[in-house]
Amino acid sequence: MISVLTVNYHSAEELAQLVASLHEHRPSEPIELVVTNNSPSQRLSLPKCGFPVSVIDADNIGFAAGSNRAFHASTGEHIMRANPDLQLTAHA
Repeated sequence: MISVLTVNYHSAEELAQLVASLHEHRPSEPIELVVTNNSPSQRLSLPKCGFPVSVIDADNIGFAAGSNRAFHASTGEHIMRANPDLQLTAHA
C-alpha cells in the first residue's frame, strides 16, 4: 500500500482536487490518503474516492509536525508526501 500524506491549511478546495486526481490516476497498488488538517475550523468535505481517507484535526501545529502526525497514522509500506495543491495527470 502507498500512503499519501498531506497537510491542509486553508486549502480545502485544492485538497478536494488532489483527492479527485488520485482517484482518476490511481496506481495499481492500493493507496490511502492521510490528511493532517491544520485548519480544524475549516470543515473538509472531500469527494468519494474509493480508497481510505483519514483526517486528523490539529490546531495549526505547522507543516513538519503535521507531516509527522500523518506519517505516524499511515499504514502503507510506501510513503508519498504531497502538497494539497498537487494534481496527478496521465503519463506524468
